[in-house]
Amino acid sequence: MPKVIEIKDGDPLAWDDLVRRSSVATWFQTKEACDFYDRLPLLEAFAMGVEDEGRLKGVVAGYIQKDGGKLKQFLSKRAIVTGGPLLAEDITNEELAVLLDALKSQLRRKAIYIETRNFNDYSRWQQVFDKCDFAYEPHFDIWVDTSSMDVVNEHLGKSRKRDIRVSMRDGATIVTKPTIEQVREYYVILADLYKNKVKTPLFPVTYFEQLYQLPSSAFLLVEY
Repeated sequence: MPKVIEIKDGDPLAWDDLVRRSSVATWFQTKEACDFYDRLPLLEAFAMGVEDEGRLKGVVAGYIQKDGGKLKQFLSKRAIVTGGPLLAEDITNEELAVLLDALKSQLRRKAIYIETRNFNDYSRWQQVFDKCDFAYEPHFDIWVDTSSMDVVNEHLGKSRKRDIRVSMRDGATIVTKPTIEQVREYYVILADLYKNKVKTPLFPVTYFEQLYQLPSSAFLLVEY
């Protein structure tokens, strides 16, 4: 019989093992990511799992985000599951349905909607999502194969390669281990881009400062 558990209080080794076994695993569904959300005062983290016969079969972790003043925050509270749920290869439809229904029940009074931003193909479970009242919306993105430098170079156009060579010749350098001050400089550029071009909300600088502290994070900056 499937049972919903508070995964943050459960066995961390079982969570890590599910990450290793799942074909739809991403960093955003790891305990490290959940703990990261938990440390940020601007977010309210949530996480739950479903187990059957003592075995962890699925995890849903994410955060509740809100923007603006008190009224806008009340009207914009949304639960984000970045990467999509973490699911075992043999999770049953019943187990997944129990997990999704528990997620809706827990967040009913905390968020106006729940959004799972899937980074993998979840089509084999779409019927379960439909039955649990999740609406599927296709989203097109650009996937770039970075499995090796040979593959990357093969897909770079001649003009882009020329631009890179000229930039490096003129003094641009790649910073692989920036200081926290350089990350803050980067944020100023990013904030201006989001305000004037992207025109969507951006996390405050504290988000990036906390991300900088994670052992698994990486910032690649260009300095001139």
